[in-house]
Amino acid sequence: MPRLAAAGLDKDFPILYYAKYLLILNQFFREALVNVSLMRYPSAFLPILMSFAALALVLGSVAIFGVVHETDEGAAAHLFQLLMAAQVPFVAYFAIRWLPRVPGQALVILALQAGAALAAFAPVYWFQL
Repeated sequence: MPRLAAAGLDKDFPILYYAKYLLILNQFFREALVNVSLMRYPSAFLPILMSFAALALVLGSVAIFGVVHETDEGAAAHLFQLLMAAQVPFVAYFAIRWLPRVPGQALVILALQAGAALAAFAPVYWFQL
């Protein structure tokens, strides 16, 4: 017990030493759960799923038909445009609702949504060159 006394803790109260660190861990896990709980809302995960669906649509179309430059865009291009445009209301609702309440966690999810959208647009830009 000399180490506890040297650290400023009374040897009769080592439980306070452990309680302090349990409170710190509790706060850490509570903040981590806020991140996970925000991702449960449809306005958080639907734009990411829609972006990945658009990415899969583009890559699947290129894999099946190849890179074809036509005057008419085709069904795949129209579906891509609908998927990407339909994300805007979800992202706006998420930003309006969660940015004022928990800005740090909301910005992380907004960055994930933006990254997923950029990942969906990247092959379109790549194959147009």
